[in-house]
Amino acid sequence: MTTQPRQYHILQGQGVPDGGLVGQALTGDQSAFELLVSRYHTSLVNYIRSILKDDGQVYDVLQHVFLQLYVSLPILLRNVSLKGWLFQVARNRCLDELRKRSRRAEILFHP
Repeated sequence: MTTQPRQYHILQGQGVPDGGLVGQALTGDQSAFELLVSRYHTSLVNYIRSILKDDGQVYDVLQHVFLQLYVSLPILLRNVSLKGWLFQVARNRCLDELRKRSRRAEILFHP
């Protein structure tokens, strides 16, 4: 039995809805999860960058978003797009980072 090259397999999943990929990922199909990540990677990077204005933190926040996706796979609804959920998680992580910045600034500049 030969395995398909990863790129071919990912291209096959392009038309699969998010819920189908979540179901496949839950069965242990790593390429289904990778397709979810690649599907939303660029738009999430742009969204996070627009909030934080700090390229150094963009990928840290993005990693947390995708970790939250992985941990939440068992409870996600499979009949809806993940886009709204992912962007809400990203927004919340960005707000957490902005709060941390604010607290650091208060500590640094407070006598």
